[in-house]
Amino acid sequence: MILDTIENLDLYVNLHPSFDKVFAYLKTLKFDELKPGRIEVDDDFYINVDNCELKSVQMTNLEVHNNYIDIQIPIENREFVGYKNRKSCRYLKEIHPKQDVTFYKDKFDFSFPLSVGNFVIFFPQDAHSPLIGNGTVKKMVVKVKVK
Repeated sequence: MILDTIENLDLYVNLHPSFDKVFAYLKTLKFDELKPGRIEVDDDFYINVDNCELKSVQMTNLEVHNNYIDIQIPIENREFVGYKNRKSCRYLKEIHPKQDVTFYKDKFDFSFPLSVGNFVIFFPQDAHSPLIGNGTVKKMVVKVKVK
């Protein structure tokens, strides 16, 4: 997992073969003008923009993805996100291979605020529980294909 500010995205360009073009594309976007929906970019990545209802800790589950890396970026408001290393997860809830998501009933080890101006990158080893809080958050999730 990586948590940082948008202005530092380029520091992580060497972590994945597609990050250079993903970050270049993100720099062309006007985040505040994005409408909810899916943006098909190319075979390596796409973007989901959503207005999401935030939930209590009790209503969330940890999730992991095998085929895609998540880059989550809040556009309006903030959320809290829980984290646990996937190897520490013991209580499988359900697997949805077509949607590339596995859920665990485990509780996260720690949580952190994800505010406008920040981003977080979750790799397949990172179990995460997003959308914790009250109210709503508008966010984008960049889905980068694992190579």
